[in-house]
Amino acid sequence: MSSLLFHVSQRWHSGCRRAVWLRPRLVPQLSRSLCSKADRGLFQDFLDLTCRGFTSTEESDVRQAGARVLAVGAAKLVEMDRGEMAAYQELDEQLQLGVEKLRELLSPSAEADAPRAAFQEEWKGDSELQLTFVSQLGESLVGGIQGQISLREAVADVADASYTVEKEGRTFAVLPWKKKDDKEIGMDMVKAFDDSWIDIPCGWKPYQVCKDFERVILPEVIGGHAWGTDMLLVRRGSKWPGWKTGIQGTSSAGKRLCSHVDWFEIDVSGRRCVFRGEDTQRTPSKKLDPFWRSWGGRVLLEKISQHEQIEVFKAFLRTTACATWSRAT
Repeated sequence: MSSLLFHVSQRWHSGCRRAVWLRPRLVPQLSRSLCSKADRGLFQDFLDLTCRGFTSTEESDVRQAGARVLAVGAAKLVEMDRGEMAAYQELDEQLQLGVEKLRELLSPSAEADAPRAAFQEEWKGDSELQLTFVSQLGESLVGGIQGQISLREAVADVADASYTVEKEGRTFAVLPWKKKDDKEIGMDMVKAFDDSWIDIPCGWKPYQVCKDFERVILPEVIGGHAWGTDMLLVRRGSKWPGWKTGIQGTSSAGKRLCSHVDWFEIDVSGRRCVFRGEDTQRTPSKKLDPFWRSWGGRVLLEKISQHEQIEVFKAFLRTTACATWSRAT
């Protein structure tokens, strides 16, 4: 799963635009109550197999990825005691996919104890997507849920193309925002005598060093432009190394300034970052007044891809279904 899923938070991200949520009240829907011990054991098997192996994701995570949830239907669960066809017909009354499509999506798995689970995508224009998640355990239980998102409305856009660089289908910018060819070193990331906290914009993420770093990102994105700073930070695992931009010419552009800085970090939610004000290396003692940094840097951002947005929504839809079904007992 993309790096957008490693942080889960219960709170809204204050830097994103508000939206009106159309989700109905989620209530468990069962064809009949699970009253026997055997029924409850079977139901627990269904939950264990359907809901394991993915990252729990909240609606706010979808927003942070730059997508907006338009609607989420109730999670329906049907017992198959009257046969597969009857169960599919009952489930399809809500999903409206067609019984044959359900049969195709839920074709038997190669592993006997594995759940039959699948997603169905249906595009509504070029930016709205309806996603259906269905899951089945043997000949016992089958369930499904449906949701719809907009993949554009929540993305925080920069002022114009002069703030971004596009390379091989990927888009990059810096935080705090700055034009790529601004050759005046700015200190807007530094706050006098304090830490400077900045929201990570919806639809963007700190760039994580990848296989294309030395071939494309370092020479063409970092070293190829000025970015209003002499240093750009990138994420490399748990470290934040700094690299020289092209603000002082091509001779030093793309060279490493440091292997890690201790004055920049991302908070536990993954939605805010901080440029620390105190220079801890120069402050001789905690008992004395601190030294404050007099230099700056920016962090390289990458725009979250449409594929990543869809993967986050899939995890959210599955999380919603599992949470609802778990309350059915």
